[in-house]
Amino acid sequence: KVEEFKKSRTKMPEKVGEAFSFHVEKFKTGEVVPGKPVAFRYEEPVEIVLSDEVFRLQKSGEKFVLVDKDQTEFPLDSGSNVIGRESRITSNPEVSGRHANIEIDGENIRISDLDSTNGTKLRHGIEFVRRHETVAIGDSDGLLSKYLWNLEKSGLIDEELKWIGGSRTAVIHGDILADRNMDGFSILLKNAELRKQAREQGGDIVVLAGNHEDFMFSFLTRRDGVHGDGFEISDDGNQGIGLLELTEFSGDRKILKEFPKNDGQFASSEILKNMRESEKGRKILEEMTKMKLCDFREGKIFLHTDPTDKILRMIDEKGVEKINEEFQTALRETLLEGKPFDKSNNELFDTFLDTNNRTFLDKQELDSDLVARLQEKGISGFVFGHSKMKDDGLKTHFFHHGMEFVNVDRSRGRNVGFAHLNEREVRT
Repeated sequence: KVEEFKKSRTKMPEKVGEAFSFHVEKFKTGEVVPGKPVAFRYEEPVEIVLSDEVFRLQKSGEKFVLVDKDQTEFPLDSGSNVIGRESRITSNPEVSGRHANIEIDGENIRISDLDSTNGTKLRHGIEFVRRHETVAIGDSDGLLSKYLWNLEKSGLIDEELKWIGGSRTAVIHGDILADRNMDGFSILLKNAELRKQAREQGGDIVVLAGNHEDFMFSFLTRRDGVHGDGFEISDDGNQGIGLLELTEFSGDRKILKEFPKNDGQFASSEILKNMRESEKGRKILEEMTKMKLCDFREGKIFLHTDPTDKILRMIDEKGVEKINEEFQTALRETLLEGKPFDKSNNELFDTFLDTNNRTFLDKQELDSDLVARLQEKGISGFVFGHSKMKDDGLKTHFFHHGMEFVNVDRSRGRNVGFAHLNEREVRT
């Protein structure tokens, strides 16, 4: 599929993504958050704390070195320097093998935490400047070529499909699984590869779950929420034909209509068991459990569907971190650990993932007090996909009570490579 994309890229359209410019933040000392590298110009020695082990970053002649507690110097090269147990600067088991990255460009330093187990901290009195850019990518529609093209045209991957986005973060606005195409699993696996590369450079890839993901979740977890069993809505007009990807793990069931058993029960438990026992299947499930319902960065909330009043109230009451924690825990317990789905989480799933969340906010009045509370929490806007507002003659960038709203489901190529499968059979 990747080779097919390379051959067909000349046919792909130009306009694809929505980029957000640099956000500059100053701090004196503290944790280096994964995905948010800290950049500064060297003036005097700085302490870098890996877990509980302290190193001093300083100049030795014309070179930069790290100095440990025994005064042993570890020279650093110009460019990227990944440090941790693998680089043999320490054998401390609390330090990750690839713990942090120090980039050196002349006198300019950039330090990134590589999603280490115990974190990275800086200690100094000067003000560091953290620079970070977020690129919001519209709905993927389950199409690998669209996903890759959006990343490439946004300057995040090169022609060999390797990450070149540096410290930038790509937020993928969902509709990867159980959509109108059957590349969802390929996208998740490629995304895992690219996310690892991005984090090595101080960047990141965040995947948001959308309503089509919930077709898949509803089928696999039997959660019985707004999308029912996930099967019927997927089979309606082929809008969730990507559910057919599960046939790789469905035993003898090779077409969608064979998923139900004779007793009226579905094959989801059997499919999940087969996925957990397969290296590829388990990796796919793990990627599903890393998805988020929303993400907060650059002062914006990123999510898949139109941000309804109910969504705004839940963000106000619970906060983004708690929402994602509950969402990922619910998926992990059922998909990976085999526990029955806790239906007390249905309200959370239904609030964020309902296909009918198409309220078109430029026609909707919002509670001004609610908006004010969100603004007090540092939220200045919402970025979302789902509704093709431009195609419907509606504004894609507008304000309500000073709150900014941006719709990004206008990246072209929605039907590039689209296959209408009348027989609903899996292509081999």
